[in-house]
Formats: sequence, C-alpha cells, structure tokens
Amino acid sequence: MLVTLIRHGEVTGRAQVLRGRSDDALIERGYQQMHDIVATIEPAITTIACSPLRRCHAFAIALSETRQLPLEIISDLREIDFGDWENLTLAEAESRDPECFDMFKHQTEHWCPPNGESYDHFRQRARSALKQMIVIDTKHLLAVTHGGVIRALLAECLHLSPASAARIGIPLAGMCQLWIDKQGVGSLLRLNWLDAPCAH
Repeated sequence: MLVTLIRHGEVTGRAQVLRGRSDDALIERGYQQMHDIVATIEPAITTIACSPLRRCHAFAIALSETRQLPLEIISDLREIDFGDWENLTLAEAESRDPECFDMFKHQTEHWCPPNGESYDHFRQRARSALKQMIVIDTKHLLAVTHGGVIRALLAECLHLSPASAARIGIPLAGMCQLWIDKQGVGSLLRLNWLDAPCAH
C-alpha cells in the first residue's frame, strides 16, 4: 500500500517548540502550507487518516469533505506527550534538564520527558498506528500527523534506530511517501520539503 505522511502546518502559539499534547489550531498560513504540499502528491489519494489533534484533524476533515474521501481518525497518530517540556524550545529544555536532554539526543529509546510519555510507550503507539493503517482497504492512504510520529513510523518501517530517526528533520508541512507491505515493512519512495528541514 502506498502511504503518504504529512506533518501539520504552522499553528498558533510559540514557534520552534516541543509541541506534543497541546491542541493548538492551524493558522491560515498553516492551512496554505498543507494545501500546497497536498497539491504535489501523486497518484490520487483514496483515503485519509489523521491524528485527533486539531492541527491535523481540522485540515483532514476539510480535505476529506472537499475530495469526498473517507476519513479515519487514529488516536495513536497523536504526538508524544512532552510533559514538563511541553511548549519549551530545545534550548530551554536542555537548560532545565541537561541529563535528560542528553538522553533525548543520544539514547532516545530510553528517554522519557519529565512527567511525560516515555519514548518506548510512544514507539508502541506508532506501531499500533501502523497496524491500524495497513489494514485499511485502500490504494493510497494520506496520513496527516506530527513530526515525531513520522520519525517513529520511518524508524519502524525502515528499521532505523530511534536515535537515527530522531535526527531526521521534518519541517512543517513536510511530506514523505512509503510503500508498506502487510507486515509493516516499508520502502522510502519520496521526500518533499516545501521549506528547509528543522529539528522540531
């Protein structure tokens, strides 16, 4: 099955922060960024899946209505919960907790943000999301989700280590396409960034 993953566009609130459980809405530019990237997607999308968070869900609903495509809301496609790091910049998180931040960068599989969701639990959620997607009877699935989720799915499908996947920059409205078999093994077909990649 062909799966296209796109990250949400620009949202309200501070830019360049660790935004996980926060349910910020897209701004007008964010909608436009996503419309622009979707316009480049080939072949035709046949089904849409999305995170329940507004920055993904609102666009997915609008697109499904415009194109009259089925929409699957998959809770496991939501972003990791950054706990006490929520809405901090990387520099602020590092200053607040240098040891935990070092683990985040170099031992991702063992990392858990203070009072947040462990990476291990998040990785299990990504696996669950992948299983839910690959059983959808469709030719081309568009999944509207988050940067961290896309990295986790790439790690799962392409057998990357968590630390390696964490170094992949997924900019706002970034897109990648994978061919995924029924066992969840994938081949990377395409990457497309409208803007230069950034870490988060």
